[in-house]
Amino acid sequence: MDSKTLIIVIIVIVVLLLLLWWLLSSSKPGPSNQVNLATNLNGSIGLIPANGKGQFTYNPNTKTLNYQVTLVGPTTNDVGEAHIYDSTGIVKDIVFTNTTINGTPAIISTGTWTSTDQTQPLTPDLIGKLLSGQLSVRITPTIGNPINGQITPLLK
Repeated sequence: MDSKTLIIVIIVIVVLLLLLWWLLSSSKPGPSNQVNLATNLNGSIGLIPANGKGQFTYNPNTKTLNYQVTLVGPTTNDVGEAHIYDSTGIVKDIVFTNTTINGTPAIISTGTWTSTDQTQPLTPDLIGKLLSGQLSVRITPTIGNPINGQITPLLK
């Protein structure tokens, strides 16, 4: 092979390798673009010690937030209200149901928040606040002070 042909072959190989690298490293729609977020909830619901967590997954392709918030200790009779909120107030109501975790009473809320929600849509402004850690979960008991937990993105 002469030197001119060898140079052309090397250039073609380099271009193909660069193209392959670009395809593998470029952002593609799908689960890899999802943002995982979490919150910790600790305190008391009335006289009942309570601890729990919230797990959230935001999908930028569908602009939806899936969530599960669990609090061990209280039952739904102990909780007056539960919300996701920002500095201006309530942005999403959360409804809990009773369950048990390892034999202990607990409450759980699982749902999906979308931009098409009729009463509390997930707006672009709220998505920005969510991804920058400016939203929190607040559980207000029938007696006592609320338990709050900031929703923060998890590191990949």
